[in-house]
Order: sequence, then C-alpha cells, then structure tokens
Amino acid sequence: MAKEIFANGIQIVPLSSYVDERGTFLEIFNETIPFLVKQDNLTYTKKAGTLRGLHTQIGPYAQSRIVYCIKGAFYSLSVDLRKGSPYYGKSHILLMEEEKPALQYIPKGFAHGILSLKDDTIYTIKVDESYNRDRTNHITLSAFYDANELDFDKLVPGLPLIQSQRDQKEAYQNPQEIDSGVIYTEEN
Repeated sequence: MAKEIFANGIQIVPLSSYVDERGTFLEIFNETIPFLVKQDNLTYTKKAGTLRGLHTQIGPYAQSRIVYCIKGAFYSLSVDLRKGSPYYGKSHILLMEEEKPALQYIPKGFAHGILSLKDDTIYTIKVDESYNRDRTNHITLSAFYDANELDFDKLVPGLPLIQSQRDQKEAYQNPQEIDSGVIYTEEN
C-alpha cells in the first residue's frame, strides 16, 4: 500500500516489516514525512472504550502529530479547526491496528484524540512543538466533537465511554468557540 494523502492534509504512510528467524524489524520513522520531532509520547490505555482527547494547542504552540499503534487497536480521531478550511469542523476517523503498521500524519490546526478499541492498547504520538501547560491562557484545549460525526455508540458499540474528568468538564462543543490560530492554506 502506498502513502495516502487525504484532501484535508492528513496522511497515512504504511510501514513494511522484515521478519526472519530472529523476529521482526520495523522502521517506524524516517524522512518520508518532513517533520522535526520536539516531543515523543508513549501512551498505555488499560480499557477498550477509553477516549483521550480531543485536544489541541493553539497559535504558535499548535502541533502537527505523527501517530503510531504499537499494540492493540484504536480510532485516531481528528477535527479540522483551521480557519478558512473547506473541511472546518469536519471529523476524520482512522482505524489503526498493530497488525497493519502505519504512520498517521495530522497537520497543525486539528484537534486530535484516541478512542481505544482493545484493552492494553499502546501507541506513540510524535509532535513538532512541545506540550505547553498554560491552560490559563487557553493554549491547550480540550476540543469539541460533533456527536453526529463522532457517534461513540456506533464506534464502540456496547462499551461504556471512559474519559478523564478534565476532558468531560472542559470540552468545547462548538468549533466556532475555538480560534486555533492556524489558517488553512493548500500547503497545510
């Protein structure tokens, strides 16, 4: 499978593994996607049905992301918050599984979250800007999602949705409430 670039700028890069009697080798990251990693995060999620996010950082702290599934499976959920984007407010849902290794690239100006589909899911997210803890100036936000587009009852039927108290309490419900500080161009 070749690299796939969606109209909204999100990219999927399939990865090839090399298997022999010793085990498996997998090149996870190279310059296929031009990206300067400033922070690399590893997350372990205990229970299927856990939603982390959707989160974003705004203005000069906006982050592009590269997502990779190490173990388990999850939906990578993105919402376009770039001003002027023809995809503004639209959701992008991508199934990521350890059995189908791939990188997902998400440009600056998107809110992003992970919805685990299996217990004991592990993934990494590389970002090109460091995490900014300044919540008082709303640099880091828990973002909205459109319940019609991200219908969790359909995405994880029969599972209770598990969220942090912060994400439940602070989530914006309308994209108009968020100024991502990122303007859409054909290049981003």
